[in-house]
Amino acid sequence: MNITQHLNTAGKEKKSPFIFKYTEPKITDKKMPAIFVLHGFRSNEEDLRPLVKSFEETHHIFSLRGPMVINPGEYAYRTITAFVCNYKIYSTTIK
Repeated sequence: MNITQHLNTAGKEKKSPFIFKYTEPKITDKKMPAIFVLHGFRSNEEDLRPLVKSFEETHHIFSLRGPMVINPGEYAYRTITAFVCNYKIYSTTIK
């Protein structure tokens, strides 16, 4: 079962601040582990799903969309500028 934007747990709809794709494990007779998939810059929640396809029978899979819109169909969790600033702090701390 694929669900977008909400997860139905025990018959109750739970809202999430993220848009995501959810795949329920095919084996549901016990608690199963979960995998959270986070795409890269200028991508979306569909990008990495093929990498976890082999886990669909045994894992809950949540593929999240970054909240920042770059272009139609392209999203991010943070800007590259934020990463560059953090990298400068990191590289000067290491030296």
